[in-house]
Amino acid sequence: MYGIEIQIERAQLTPRKHGQLMKEINRRVMERHVTQRLPNHFEESAHSEYGARPRSAKYNKVKMRKYEHKKPNVFSGHLQQSIRTSITATQYGAKLTIKASYNPKKKKQSRMADWQKREIAVMSNDELKQEQQRQASEYKRGATSDKYRRKRKRRIK
Repeated sequence: MYGIEIQIERAQLTPRKHGQLMKEINRRVMERHVTQRLPNHFEESAHSEYGARPRSAKYNKVKMRKYEHKKPNVFSGHLQQSIRTSITATQYGAKLTIKASYNPKKKKQSRMADWQKREIAVMSNDELKQEQQRQASEYKRGATSDKYRRKRKRRIK
């Protein structure tokens, strides 16, 4: 986990506005992850970049013979196409929920394993640093914008 530290004048940003701003920023982080980074988890580079667990030699042999690739989390490609995501964001963080179905021919669908959900949702250390820097700059920009500025002046006695 990482934290953001910035000094904003107290009169500018109320606790409620801070919460709204953080919720918006956290939602954008997860939306970027889903649109830009999630597809990379289905490429061969996912083993080195995201630490995707190695598959057995027998599984890789069958996959290579049948579909001619070694991509992690991809056998026929149905899992990648059927992924559905939902994002829940609060001022304290965001949660990405991933659901998918395996085989369209089966009447009863099996659930995705927890290790595979984690493998698909994980962010690399470089991506976490990038997002931390981006969040800090978005917070600076948002905290001083008119949208989150205090509406009424506060009388100080």
